[in-house]
Amino acid sequence: MKARSVKARRWKVAVLPTILLGLLLSPAAGQGQGLPGVPGGGGFAGGRNMAEFYGEVTARTAELFAVWRERWVEDNPQALAELYSPDAMLYLPDRSPIFTSGMIAEAFAELLPETGEIQAGMLDFDASGKIAYIFGKFTLDFRDANGVRHQITGDHITVAKREGRDWKIRSQMFRKDPPQPDPPAED
Repeated sequence: MKARSVKARRWKVAVLPTILLGLLLSPAAGQGQGLPGVPGGGGFAGGRNMAEFYGEVTARTAELFAVWRERWVEDNPQALAELYSPDAMLYLPDRSPIFTSGMIAEAFAELLPETGEIQAGMLDFDASGKIAYIFGKFTLDFRDANGVRHQITGDHITVAKREGRDWKIRSQMFRKDPPQPDPPAED
């Protein structure tokens, strides 16, 4: 009889905390989410899943931008255009919108010989499902018609779309900063 009560006590000590923890962590019947996390999600598990998703998308889009910059530096318009969806849209300063990756390749073939180094950063990022939004600043070196080097700065907005396991640029817009006024002349 004593042996039985010792086994019962061991069971209570080992299982009871697990049952209580399960009850505390699970939502009450009909009450939605149990712990704070992503609204409408599974509490901490939903938050963890969302963090993993954002981490994966951030890494993949950063990789896309790194390859984009490499191809820009290589002056390879066709390889650069391959990073865009077939139905992509590209908006460059002082140009009409460009549609489709084929037309984007043609535009880059014209643009790349005039340009030098480009830097693009990320200031804002969001993602949902198969779409990622990136906003940032860019700096671009170029030569004008007289061969004089200039620098353009501005904003870029890029929308990337997951196509299978790859991310492609679905739409991209570059807006250059307005010219800075000359400082007032001293008397």
